[in-house]
Amino acid sequence: MMWGVFSMIVAAAAAEAAPVHAGAGCVEVVRPLERGKYPTSGDLLTVACDGPTSERVFCYDPTNRVVRTARDLAAGEVVAAPPLSLLAGVRPGDDIAIEAHVGPVVVQRSVRVVRPARIGHPVTVRAAGGMPFVVAYPGDHR
Repeated sequence: MMWGVFSMIVAAAAAEAAPVHAGAGCVEVVRPLERGKYPTSGDLLTVACDGPTSERVFCYDPTNRVVRTARDLAAGEVVAAPPLSLLAGVRPGDDIAIEAHVGPVVVQRSVRVVRPARIGHPVTVRAAGGMPFVVAYPGDHR
């Protein structure tokens, strides 16, 4: 039985404007990132490169289809920029709100991200005490 049009909107509770832009050569790490973490655009700031940056500090995670850090990164460190399209939009542990719109009714629910996801890709989340489920992640709609 169809009750109306259903759409899913996800908004990250602590989302920030994307300071990294496409084609960036280098980025400055805004806050410390441990090895294996999933950086978001809010963790990196586009800066000019002082010289060649051959060290690879980001690696592609084929399971989650995002980049992660290959080593610990200190705040203020300048490194080669990862591909902007492969940065996580949300990462495990982020608290986000999902909204379901069915006709004039809007239902909002707070959930926690289980797996990292890029903007425009599905994200696995879990409500308090519940089973994980997948929702669309079009980006921050606040």
